[in-house]
Amino acid sequence: MAPALAGIALAATVMTQTAVANPLDDLASLLGFGDAAPAAAGDHVVDDTVSPSGTTIDLFDYWLTTEKGPENPANLTSAGINSGNQLWFSGGMPEGSGSDFGKTINHYTGRGKGPYFGIVSNSLGDDGYPSLQEGKRYRLGYRDYETRSQSLAYLFNPLVSNTYKKSYPNATGLLQLDADGYYYYDSRQNFASYDKDAGRFVLYDGAAVDGSGFAGSTKGMFFPFNTAEQVFTNESLNGSGPLESTVGPGGLNHYFGLSMTSYFMQPAGGKSNGKDMVFEFSGDDDVWVFIDGKLVGDVGGIHERVWPEHQLRDGRHQDLQHEHRGWQRI
Repeated sequence: MAPALAGIALAATVMTQTAVANPLDDLASLLGFGDAAPAAAGDHVVDDTVSPSGTTIDLFDYWLTTEKGPENPANLTSAGINSGNQLWFSGGMPEGSGSDFGKTINHYTGRGKGPYFGIVSNSLGDDGYPSLQEGKRYRLGYRDYETRSQSLAYLFNPLVSNTYKKSYPNATGLLQLDADGYYYYDSRQNFASYDKDAGRFVLYDGAAVDGSGFAGSTKGMFFPFNTAEQVFTNESLNGSGPLESTVGPGGLNHYFGLSMTSYFMQPAGGKSNGKDMVFEFSGDDDVWVFIDGKLVGDVGGIHERVWPEHQLRDGRHQDLQHEHRGWQRI
């Protein structure tokens, strides 16, 4: 794109500026407690979230049976949002088990193996959404197939309806602003619960869901369609001490998606306040980052926590797959 104001205008799209504060003026009503809001619950809500201008966050809920039904039916590969599609939602079956979902294109890669690269094409499609890369092999029953090009707009476009999907566009309240001017959300510090009635996230001052020992995860996970009552102990939520997370990933809504698009200005030299502009992400499962329509962050598949970093100054991208392993360029 053409230079403007001594910088370059960029559009970044993440498929998992001016700060405008959104204070929680009516906390009890927002949390759905009415006049009977537990005082301690309100004490744990973070009230300094921001919604940057030029940034849009769309949230999506998917299911395989019913909205509140079981997540792993017997006909998993043809159920619900999976029906007629190739990117299957599942419990993370390992590759090569020989079952109907033994080799999906977004399978669990295995402990210590990092992301499954190349699920999506290197550029956004003509519709502005990611598309599946052609020629990725997968298995259905005992037959091998290859992926065909398919837009993922059915997952990430709020205007594309599906019986097994609900869209929550223009969600606010997820991000915070640090002392260096970076917008961030960190599930290791704050649990985020989406309030469907208010159309915004509610952040709590503690991390939720302890997955220690599960796929290399640690305490602090992102489950926006679960409530604080479901992920924190009642004693901590209604007491005066810090929040304490429940243990394990059971009883959670695992099938959801999030798209964040942000328009920003990169200053000449790629520095902001004297520091390099860097996009950082830490997490597991499918995440794809596009800048000006080009894939710069590929964290596909079901995997352990990884740490991609994209250096906006010179376009370098590296992926720290695990805490005790080296950097891998992708």
